[in-house]
Amino acid sequence: MAMQTLVLGVGDAGQAALLEIAKAKLTNARLIAINTYAEQPPETSIIESIHLGGSGFGAGGNPEIAAKVVQDNHAQIVGLLDSKPNRVYLIAGLGGGTGTGMLPVIANIVHKTNIAVYAIVSLPFAFEGQQRKQIAERGLSALTSSHIQDVIVVKGDVMASRLLSKTPEISDTMQRLSQSLSWHLLAHLTG
Repeated sequence: MAMQTLVLGVGDAGQAALLEIAKAKLTNARLIAINTYAEQPPETSIIESIHLGGSGFGAGGNPEIAAKVVQDNHAQIVGLLDSKPNRVYLIAGLGGGTGTGMLPVIANIVHKTNIAVYAIVSLPFAFEGQQRKQIAERGLSALTSSHIQDVIVVKGDVMASRLLSKTPEISDTMQRLSQSLSWHLLAHLTG
């Protein structure tokens, strides 16, 4: 029987969300973290890790670099689809380089194999600055212009205002964002 779901956590936020998703012990789902730098996510028995790009130093916050890296590694992305999943979920934070640049390219690659592809993304918090917000907006536009079935957008500031105290620690805020991305996926999968 073919695997039902492939979940790709792209960049730091996607990787963090996968760690939350792993706690749910999903069956019939393959979890893969994709990043542009060589540092691996914490060891778990159910999350695979793929490093794309030669230098191992990341995309430097530049989505164009990340997009080129995934284009140059097209065959490796296609190889992930050899297990013939029924659907692919892409999870990332937008506003940096890796997730923002890679998601639209990966979505198009998956689409060309006739596999349904969905995305669950987060937008930056206000404290992350205007530049990250603008990068995220361009990335979201590129993602929605790709061949994607649906995009769930988690707005960092909205999530924080609903779930956190008035003066949260940054680490608490980021952890809640990772949890929120994972909750959206789990809700989508368990319907």
